[in-house]
Amino acid sequence: MSNPEATSGKEISVEEIDFAKYRKPELAERISSLLSIPQLVLFAILAARIAMAIIFLIFLLAFGFKTHWTVQIFAYFYGLTMVAVVGGLFGVAATVNRGLSHLTDIFTLILDLTGQVSKDAQGLREGGQQMPPPRKLAAGVYEHIVLLMTEQAILAQSRWIGRLLIWAYRYTLGAAVKRLLKYEIEEEEATDTEPVKLDHASLETTKVAANTTTKWIAATRNVVETIGYGFRRTMMIPVYFIAFIVFAGFSIPATLLWYFAQG
Repeated sequence: MSNPEATSGKEISVEEIDFAKYRKPELAERISSLLSIPQLVLFAILAARIAMAIIFLIFLLAFGFKTHWTVQIFAYFYGLTMVAVVGGLFGVAATVNRGLSHLTDIFTLILDLTGQVSKDAQGLREGGQQMPPPRKLAAGVYEHIVLLMTEQAILAQSRWIGRLLIWAYRYTLGAAVKRLLKYEIEEEEATDTEPVKLDHASLETTKVAANTTTKWIAATRNVVETIGYGFRRTMMIPVYFIAFIVFAGFSIPATLLWYFAQG
């Protein structure tokens, strides 16, 4: 934690905090395990295979040994195209859903680090400076620690897929954190919590500031799972909707082919 110049009544800027010392190897390993690209790729392949197997089985039962061989050949070629496109799309959708399932873990990580930063900030007692509000500390932890180390962990695993995933995580994770902080801003304003000044003459004042952040973190822990689930559901609705539309687009011609082949 850097030691800014004392300015009476001035709030400590988030930029004055030395976040670099929190970017430790063990934290990198924890983030890397949450965002394992090999596991996501294997899961995508597995999900795609399951979807492909189901579609292929449907075509086999619908057209196998029940229609003319020319219809069967056309149906199977059409089915292979449908299997590849729809199965792959559902595989991607399932993978996105799995990736977003780690939101609660990342929220918890941000809160843990915010608590650590707040605890270390108790050393800034000189000059009567103010502690940054808890939500600002959390936003700083996300931007200067979690997001940066997330990008490093992804690129270390795969530069080819990594750049695409970085864009996806910046969009999804960033939006999720903003939603979390927006919710807590409303909660904080509702409680009408006043900023706490750090006075070098009183250690108790520092403890009060630390307790304010501790209470904020405790309250936030109670809602992170709800917010994470809500955001995940919001993001997945359009993804699954697109997958369903594509599936329906392939299914209509296949159903018509099967219907006319029965005659």
